[in-house]
Amino acid sequence: MRVTWSVFVCCILVQGWEISEAYNRYSNVTIDRASRQLREFKDAHPKPIGIITTEAGVPVDIRDTITLNSDIFNSEFFSDTLTHFDGEPIPERVVHAQGHGAYGYFEVTNDVSKYTSADVFNGIGKKTPVFGRFSTARSSINGNELGRDHKGLAVKMYTKEGNLDFLCVHIPVYDYRDPLDFASFARSTRQNPKTNIPDPNMNVDFALLRPTRVHAIMWRLSDYGIPLGYRRMDIFPIHTYELHNEQGERFFAKFSFRTELGLANLTTAQAVAISIQDPTYFTRDLYNAIANKNYPSWRLEMDIMSYDDVKKLNYNPFDVTRIWTTGTYKTVTIGRLVMDENIDNHFSTAEQSAFNPANVVPGIPGPVDTMFRGRRLAYRDTQNHRLGRNHNKIDVNLPKQQLTYTRDSDPPVRDNMGDAPSFFPNSFNGPVPYVNPSRPSEKLFICEHNVIDFAPAWFFYNYILRDDASRQRLADNIGDVLRTVDTEITERGITMFSWIDEDLGRRIAASLTHNDIFVRDWTSFSSDRTYVSLTHSDIVVRDWTRLFLRVEITTRLTTRMPRFWRTKRLVSLCKHPQQSIRELALELEEESSILYPPTTTGQRENLCENTDYAINTFADFTNIITTASQESITGITGATQTEV
Repeated sequence: MRVTWSVFVCCILVQGWEISEAYNRYSNVTIDRASRQLREFKDAHPKPIGIITTEAGVPVDIRDTITLNSDIFNSEFFSDTLTHFDGEPIPERVVHAQGHGAYGYFEVTNDVSKYTSADVFNGIGKKTPVFGRFSTARSSINGNELGRDHKGLAVKMYTKEGNLDFLCVHIPVYDYRDPLDFASFARSTRQNPKTNIPDPNMNVDFALLRPTRVHAIMWRLSDYGIPLGYRRMDIFPIHTYELHNEQGERFFAKFSFRTELGLANLTTAQAVAISIQDPTYFTRDLYNAIANKNYPSWRLEMDIMSYDDVKKLNYNPFDVTRIWTTGTYKTVTIGRLVMDENIDNHFSTAEQSAFNPANVVPGIPGPVDTMFRGRRLAYRDTQNHRLGRNHNKIDVNLPKQQLTYTRDSDPPVRDNMGDAPSFFPNSFNGPVPYVNPSRPSEKLFICEHNVIDFAPAWFFYNYILRDDASRQRLADNIGDVLRTVDTEITERGITMFSWIDEDLGRRIAASLTHNDIFVRDWTSFSSDRTYVSLTHSDIVVRDWTRLFLRVEITTRLTTRMPRFWRTKRLVSLCKHPQQSIRELALELEEESSILYPPTTTGQRENLCENTDYAINTFADFTNIITTASQESITGITGATQTEV
């Protein structure tokens, strides 16, 4: 027994040492100023800062700070304390609830007047004050910051022409382009409504039924998924912004903030090790860096296209679920974003800050896609709900100048525009609109198609992930997710990723099988087209012929066809599934040496029978491959891309 306990204690010590080493390796090497904040306040104020008062400003006698054996209903201090505490919480953000804020500035370093007339981006050396809120998308206010999730930075620039807000995430693509998906996307990441426990079946099922999400999911589950703190991540406002210059020429830009400290990321194991000791590591690292004058900074760049360039493209540059194709744009540096001041009070700044992607300034009319139009409504509504109709009059949100005809409602109302006229238009010299002569007269509308194009995800897997080790880590991370869900969803997941790239599907299946989790073995396809799954001593034989025919057909589309033809065929499958399946079955038979050779007449007949079965059960495939009705598919997004 003594030996056993010794071994057990040694194991605990070794494991604890490994966790401590991981934390120390990635923790801030400077002094932990966050832990010393109260001591620093005391050092700055050798004596109490004053006499405590009630909310009405009345000094509080020391005898009123104790309610035992007293008439508590006559104690204003007690009433203030208890009734205020009951109403302190405000509604939590529906996403990005957990966050931390900092002040800083934006400095122009390059001349970009050729592209935009926005005052904030013109004049080398010009500095504009900013407020930034760093956040984690799915965590609650006091959650773990190190999850494999969207990390965000919302930047508010207090320009001379009004507030300019950029709402960014740490990967360059977003999960969906239809704003109607926002509510279900958020709900699918929350707790099961009955068990109140996070249910991966909800999130994964919704993701597989909305294949536009797969590109962003691959980014999050790859080496780019967990940055080494907020300071070490690049950040992207996602949308394609319309710009115009003083001459009224129209341009389109994708902005990106590139960390000047150097991009760095964590593996899942490293993130878990750190979160055991400090689940708020991201906030602590940012606070300590600023407090120790190691100011984090980012280089603001924009990928730019002219209006004529856009008309020549063979892909949709306004699609937030894809990145622009190399060679179709040029990159221009604008300036630097520097965060150099910690906030004094979290609630009055970070928690009461309100951002809206619709907050744009002259020279930057903003994005034109449907997703943006949906967001500008949702963000305004959620801030009204959280903070009230006058949320833009809260100090952290207040622009340099504000002359409006909006009045009254929830505090703060400030001067409420004093005695100025409260209606528009009027002839009594209230605020008047101005004329912007450089604003283009043409109104731009884009036609967006709800067609699934896996080419961007394929490009990410084969070209942005540059080595087999990173591809294997992606497959392992996907496997870790799929093994937590129902078998039916796991099957759909393997199928989906096999469409993107056959190698990825094979790696995911191997990862699941290797870890001794009971899954169907997708790694070996026997001559009689029967799959065998082994779990310990049990042998379960299942005939996968019918399902795998569909998998092979779609894998054929996604891995061996030129991307132009591949996307056209996918659209054809969505519009005319039965006809397309039969045509593809004949093609597969003619090129049988690539897949499996039907060497006898009987086997060829069996192929046709299986094809008919696939046609009869094709509804679940069409539910996965596209979310549009057959009537709504009128074009091909990205269908004419050149072959890489």
